[in-house]
Amino acid sequence: LGFLTALGLLWSQNGRVTLHAALVALCLIPQFIPVIITLIGLMNGLQPFPMGLPGIVISHGFTYFGMTALIVLNQMNEVLPRYAESSQIMGASSFHFWRRVGLPLIRKDLLLIFVYLVALFFSSFSIPLIVGG
Repeated sequence: LGFLTALGLLWSQNGRVTLHAALVALCLIPQFIPVIITLIGLMNGLQPFPMGLPGIVISHGFTYFGMTALIVLNQMNEVLPRYAESSQIMGASSFHFWRRVGLPLIRKDLLLIFVYLVALFFSSFSIPLIVGG
């Protein structure tokens, strides 16, 4: 979910600056709101709210997808622009670029982000305590 959001944010960078800034701010909102408030909002928004493992996955996904998207976006902006321009000059399609160049270049970064998220999930005691059932 975070990777797909990062691709959307990468696409929005080419457009209006205010739209991109608003989307980045929207991604950061769950990080500034306490987890208990986020859970209350999710439980009121999703009726009936799935308790147990599905609820934990939904809660963690909603809480951390924006931060994940911004970290992945930062890695894409740091590594990929010069390679994207070179592959475009050489005549590669955007799909071929992502398959052969883009994803292999950021694969290690994606693995590190995954490890970081797993550490965050294990350190979050409030979500499993409330939603665990």
